[in-house]
Amino acid sequence: MSTEKTQRQFWENFWQRGQAWAEWDEVSHVQYDALKTLFPEPDSLQVLEAGSGMGRVSLRLAKEGAQVTLLDLSEEALHLSRRLMTAWGVSAATVVGSLFALPFKDDQFTLVWNGGILEHYGEAEQRQMLSEMVRVSAQWVIVMVPNRKALFYRLAKGYLELRGKWVFGREHPLDTLAPLVPKNALLVREFEVGREITLRWLRFFDFLPRPLRRPETMPSLYHWLLQRVRGYLLVTLLQKCP
Repeated sequence: MSTEKTQRQFWENFWQRGQAWAEWDEVSHVQYDALKTLFPEPDSLQVLEAGSGMGRVSLRLAKEGAQVTLLDLSEEALHLSRRLMTAWGVSAATVVGSLFALPFKDDQFTLVWNGGILEHYGEAEQRQMLSEMVRVSAQWVIVMVPNRKALFYRLAKGYLELRGKWVFGREHPLDTLAPLVPKNALLVREFEVGREITLRWLRFFDFLPRPLRRPETMPSLYHWLLQRVRGYLLVTLLQKCP
């Protein structure tokens, strides 16, 4: 079975179980803030989220005037997206499709982005997906992936995998996307976000005393750690070459 078929099956089951149904969450907030830092006025954007899941963040941009298209390989995920559109009173196009062959014209969108996708695939597949994202973008591509330098996340992931409690399937964090950038794109900027989320992973170490699992209950320790940990997400901004 191909990686894409395996991923489709995994995520269909994931969304059908309702494990991630929520109108908003902490990761969505961090992703939204990162996008708004780069694009503070989204009303001028034509946005494709390529691998959208529920599409919370893009639908938030739609509330602010962006023209949004959500693409995912899971029909169940897009069903949840439409539920969220109804709840929020917004609209967006939804498309079931493959990131390896995006069903759109060249240069169709101002911004093509995703978060939490590339880490589930191998290097050759990552290159192919990035190439497709650049192809359908007229200007900007943004990718967000778990940061390999976020130590508490990596340790918690390994611990949960050992115990059979990791629910997100195959996942390999990255510390840069520089080697994967297509020749027709420039890497403009990479930065980290979500230090608070990195510290949240401490909650899964059930062998630690409570103050260490929840350092926010000890403000001095929390702020000390917050100044030293790396962000949970790596954000990469690409610009398509003319």
